[in-house]
Amino acid sequence: MAIQFNYPRWFKEGLMLVLALAFIYFTPYFIAHVSAANYYVSQSGGSDSSATPSSSATPYKTIAKLNTITFAAGDTIYLKAGDTWVESFIAKGTGSSNNWITVESYGSGNKPVLSPGTSAAYAVQMQTSNAGWRFRNLSINGAQAGISFLNTGGNPDGLWIENVDFTDITNAPVYPSTNASIPGMPYSNAIDIRETTGVNYLTNVTIRKVNVTYSDAAMDLRVVNGLTIDGLVSDHTYREGVTIESTINGLLKNMKITYAAYRDGMAWGTTGLQFNACSNIKVMDSEIAYTQKPNSSPDGIGLDFEANNVNVSAQRLYMHDNQGSAYLVYRNTSWGTDSAQTKTDITDNLIVNNGLYDSNTSSFLRVYENHYNTGIINGNIIIKANSGQTLNFLSDASPQNTSLYPVSAAYAGYQFTASNNAILTGGTNYFVTISDFGSTANTGGSSCTAGSNCWSYQLYNGSSYSSLGYDSTNQWWGSSTGYVSRYDELPNSTSSNWLARVWTAPSTGTVSIRGGVFKSAIGGDGVKAKITKNGTVIWPTGGTPQTIAYNDQTGYTTNLDSISVSAGDIIRFEINNGGSGSSTSDLTSWSPYLAYTALSGGGSSYQASTGFSSTQGANNWAYQYWNGSSYTNMTWDSGNSRWNKSGSYSIVSGGWQHPDSSADSVRKFTAPQAGNITITGTVKKNDTTGGDGVNVKILKNGTQIWPAIGWQAIAYNDATGYSVSVNTSVATNDAIYFIVNQNGGNGNDATAWDPLITYTGNSYQASTGFSSTQGTNNWSYSYWNGSAYTSMTWDLGNSRWNKSGSISIVSGGWQHPDNSADSVRKFTSPQAGTITITGTVKKGDTSGGDGVQVKIIKNGTQIWPASGWQAIAFNDGTGYSLNVSTSVAVNDAIYFIVNQNGNHDNDNTLWDPVISY
Repeated sequence: MAIQFNYPRWFKEGLMLVLALAFIYFTPYFIAHVSAANYYVSQSGGSDSSATPSSSATPYKTIAKLNTITFAAGDTIYLKAGDTWVESFIAKGTGSSNNWITVESYGSGNKPVLSPGTSAAYAVQMQTSNAGWRFRNLSINGAQAGISFLNTGGNPDGLWIENVDFTDITNAPVYPSTNASIPGMPYSNAIDIRETTGVNYLTNVTIRKVNVTYSDAAMDLRVVNGLTIDGLVSDHTYREGVTIESTINGLLKNMKITYAAYRDGMAWGTTGLQFNACSNIKVMDSEIAYTQKPNSSPDGIGLDFEANNVNVSAQRLYMHDNQGSAYLVYRNTSWGTDSAQTKTDITDNLIVNNGLYDSNTSSFLRVYENHYNTGIINGNIIIKANSGQTLNFLSDASPQNTSLYPVSAAYAGYQFTASNNAILTGGTNYFVTISDFGSTANTGGSSCTAGSNCWSYQLYNGSSYSSLGYDSTNQWWGSSTGYVSRYDELPNSTSSNWLARVWTAPSTGTVSIRGGVFKSAIGGDGVKAKITKNGTVIWPTGGTPQTIAYNDQTGYTTNLDSISVSAGDIIRFEINNGGSGSSTSDLTSWSPYLAYTALSGGGSSYQASTGFSSTQGANNWAYQYWNGSSYTNMTWDSGNSRWNKSGSYSIVSGGWQHPDSSADSVRKFTAPQAGNITITGTVKKNDTTGGDGVNVKILKNGTQIWPAIGWQAIAYNDATGYSVSVNTSVATNDAIYFIVNQNGGNGNDATAWDPLITYTGNSYQASTGFSSTQGTNNWSYSYWNGSAYTSMTWDLGNSRWNKSGSISIVSGGWQHPDNSADSVRKFTSPQAGTITITGTVKKGDTSGGDGVQVKIIKNGTQIWPASGWQAIAFNDGTGYSLNVSTSVAVNDAIYFIVNQNGNHDNDNTLWDPVISY
């Protein structure tokens, strides 16, 4: 039973009056602090005494005025485009990831600039009570920290930074000193997030389309839960690139990190991207390149898995030209004794020309003190700078420099798994969306228009393909209703239309494709994707386009191997709106790359100007001078971006050379593989205004190959010059020298010479293709017992193959038979054609025994010698030079067999065959 109260009339009327007065009194306060407010600020036309800053006509003037205001969720601060403030902003007030406080620009013109100067501790500072801020369309130029968030406790929510440019973020005290306003910051960072207690996360951090240049480092982000970085460009940072520490649950994509640590470096080492004590983070579809190691800094690594990382993956990255190895996996004990990492994933990456610092630096991977790391190394295409370069460095292995992966089958204790990784050498043709994209499309078919790298952009209208136009403002091909950009594709709303990123094969051969397709924007009704070759679907392999759900930001791997192409074949990466007739929220991320794993009829080319680099040996080119008795490496002249002999005019630049009176100018090419090459190009005077001309010639190792004898003289005014076309065979690491001599004097001796070296047939050398995996690089290792071939077993301790319990052995460049079995090296042809087998077979141990017998068999038919065996005497250190031509079909087998003769004593036999198409 409800109890009822009966109040007198005077009480009811009085209560109503009190409520009415309260409403009138408190309503302005409620509106002022809950409703979103706008604040306009103009340095050039504002006033801090403005009574109506909510109007762009009457803005505030200074950042100092903003620093007196505590803002509320939903508020927006508008800074006038084109204005500059020499002040720091202290963000006060709390928003959230659902209701931001926003700082952005208004008006037309350049982005508004905060430039407090590098003596200022920060340009923007926030602390725990000031989360939930969003910064868009700004420029921050000059400060010790750009945007700083210092988490002093709790789990604050939200930081969004988008379309913000940072430059000249430098001058902070360097570790072990620190910026007093940002304790623990080791150097200047454009974006710095750190936590003082080590246990509280800043949640929901998004960094999009941020550009950082000429600053100490791009960012140091610590103790974050829920991190998204999309579209970062970090270029020419002085000390480090990007550091992510103690962070969980993140996605980093579409980044370009180049020239990290290019000037100063750090005593503890340098890296483009580093993860420390992170978990559940994926970095994908990004480029990390040209990381340096100046001033004796260690590392120079592309991506560093430093310590205590769990389930951190690197997928579809383009890692190239880093001075250190592409990857470092490090059990850094300074993080504690239990600092081993688990579930490290290095998958489907293109790794090109890394480890350039010196000849001892590995190309792919360095593993330090991390014996028990678990992880995956899968589907990577690794292109070494040269065939002699070490693939990996494993600190717990013996030997440490090795072509093997850190897997248990190779070294006890290592727990990675490795599969489907292709190891190639410099000169391999590859094509990368994220670096090749630009304003030029290929219109030249297999000739590939200069600047396009064979890419073009098309729309299929239901019956035919047409080319898209380039929009320079938005930097995409197409229009706002349907376009292809560097990272993404947006289909249009017509159900029958497909948008395509298009690659045209410049050469006949075999390619591998790597990539992944996923929704970039959540929403809509999903899309469809396919890869076609000349109109036929090749992915998915079933032929039906792949549907990608509206919210699928994991997507599908689009890897394909052993795709045969002829010059002019067209491979398209195509997106459709799903057939619904709507393209709402259909933006799709897809950044594929392709690499030739074999070429028919050659085609691997090395041009001096395109391979020119500030690193000796990069792209197989080096820069020297000849003083009449020896070659000496030149010194890099950073001011003029060229090489020279210090204090002289002996110079090598991209496409020209200049001799000096003291030394000839020498450009050197080192052959990455054995085969036949053609040297072409024109050599002529570049400066025809005077002097007495120059002399030029080409040497292979110590033998002159052009002109036939002496020098080729080029008159001082000869701007036509001489066309060079020289064919010669090379072994791996043979040297080709392009030499310019001053003639009489060195005045006006600049000489244009941009030689092109092209392999005229694909070659496979036994020693350079040698591997701990059967079948790798088309080579495998067997023994013959008189009736059958049987695969050998890998001998980990001696890094070679053998028949268990015997001395029937195959190693990199030699074989040894046993009395129970012949030693057999097998080559499996990857393509049909005519091959030439070259090389010398001779005794390696000439101290005793009774010699050996050798022969070559194709499938079951002997092809050398004509019959029987070729006997090699026990003391024959000269042996026999081979030159055998034969036709092969795909998967034909060539067997190189060594038999003991009478007994197997002292039967070590040197045999390093080369097979050239």
